[in-house]
Amino acid sequence: MTVRLLAATGSVGLAPTDPARSFAPALSRQPHAIVADAGSADVGPGFLGSGRAYNNPEWEEAELGHLIEGASRLGVPLIVGSCGVHGADAGVEAYSAMAERAARRLGRRLRLALIFSEQPRAWLQAALARGTIESPGGLPPLTAEAVDASSRLVAAMGAEPIVAALAQGADVVLAGRACDDALFAAPCLRRGINPASSFLAGKLLENASLVASPFVIREAVLAEVDDDGVTLEPMLADQRCTRASVAAQLMYERRTPLSQPGPRGMLELGQVRIQELDARRARISGASYCPTQPTLKVEGAGIAGQRSVALVGIRDPGLIAALDTVAAEITTEVETSGAQVALHVFGRDATMGAFEPTPAPGHEVALLIETLAATQQQASSACLLARRRLFASGYPGQKATAGSVSGLGDELWEAGAAYRWTVNHIVPVDDPSAQFVTEIREVGSGA
Repeated sequence: MTVRLLAATGSVGLAPTDPARSFAPALSRQPHAIVADAGSADVGPGFLGSGRAYNNPEWEEAELGHLIEGASRLGVPLIVGSCGVHGADAGVEAYSAMAERAARRLGRRLRLALIFSEQPRAWLQAALARGTIESPGGLPPLTAEAVDASSRLVAAMGAEPIVAALAQGADVVLAGRACDDALFAAPCLRRGINPASSFLAGKLLENASLVASPFVIREAVLAEVDDDGVTLEPMLADQRCTRASVAAQLMYERRTPLSQPGPRGMLELGQVRIQELDARRARISGASYCPTQPTLKVEGAGIAGQRSVALVGIRDPGLIAALDTVAAEITTEVETSGAQVALHVFGRDATMGAFEPTPAPGHEVALLIETLAATQQQASSACLLARRRLFASGYPGQKATAGSVSGLGDELWEAGAAYRWTVNHIVPVDDPSAQFVTEIREVGSGA
C-alpha cells in the first residue's frame, strides 16, 4: 500500500502565497490527504500567553481557502495543525470561522473536526503533585507557582486524536497545538502504514519545501509513503530533493539527528538511508519506531510585566569602547528604580550574547534598550531614564559633551504586556488522547 501525502506549505498564512507555483500543480498527482502546519513555539511566549494572532488574518484566510478548495475538489481530507500559530482554542475557533466562510464561498458542505488542546491548570497541578513531570534539555523543574502564573496552557497532541477525527468522516481537521510530524503521520496510520514510515514522513514533511534544494520556503512537496519508506518529490519545478537537503531536514531542531521522540514512541533514525532516485526525487528508508511510555509536551506562557523599548545609534569609538562600563552603570541605576533593563548591542553581540565567538564591534553600533516593570508607566520611566543617562554618559578620552549618541525614531515605544515561558515540560499520561476534546461541525451550503 502507498499513501500519497501533499505537504501544502511550511506555515499557513506566514506571508501571501501564490498557489499556482506548486500547490495547484500538485493536485493533479491525486494525493490521499493534504496537510499543513500552521504554528510553532519559535515565535515566543507572547502569542500563546495573550492568545493574539501571529499572522495577518487575511493571509491566513486566503491560504486556508486555497487549501480547502483543493481538498474539496479532490474529495480528500485537509489537516491543519497548531492553528493560529500557538494552537490555543482561540486559534482553532478563528480557523473554524475562516473554513466556514470558505465553504459558503465555494458552495460546499464541509464536515469540520475541531480538536482543542488547551489544558486546565488543575490537571497540570495534579500531575505535578504526583512528581512525574520531566524537565527536558536542562530546564529547571516545574513549580506550582509557574503553573499558576500561566495565562494559557496547551498540550501538543500526537496522531491519535487526528486519526479519530478522520474516522469520523472529517473533511477538514483543524487541530490545536500538535506535534508537527503527527499531522502527517495521522493519514498514513489511518490507511494502515506502519508507524516508522508514517512518522518518518512527518519528520521529512513538517517544513514542506525546506526538505528540498535550493532553499525556498512554503512550497508544496509530495510524498509517497509505504511500509518500507518515503519517496519525496518537490512540486516547485526549480527544486530537487538531494541527500544533503534531506539530511538537513532530518537534523532540523534536533539535539541528535538519530532519534525523534513523540507522545507514544521514539522514531529511530540511526539506520536511515537516503537515495537520490533521479534529478528531483529522493527515497528515504531504514527508520524504526519504538513504543514508549505515553507522554505529552505541555507549553505555558504567563505575563512577566509591561515593556518599553528605545533604540539609539552610537558612532563614537570612545563610547563604543567603554560601552560595557557605561551599560553597567545605567543598569544599576535603572534596577534601583525597581524595573528590569536589558541592553542589546547590535553590531557586536546582540544576537548570540555570551556565545558570540567574535564580539568585536564595528565602526558603529545600535543599542536596543528594553525595560520591564509592573506597570507601563514604570517601564516607560525606566526606559526614558536609561536612554537619557546614555546621552549624558562620560567615558575615558571624551572630547565633546554632545554628539556621542544618535536618537533613532521616537524617544521610546510602549510595547505593552510582555510574556515569558512558564511551562515547557513533559507530562507522563496513561492515554495521550484523553486530554483533547474534538467537536464536529457541519458548515457551508446546506448545513
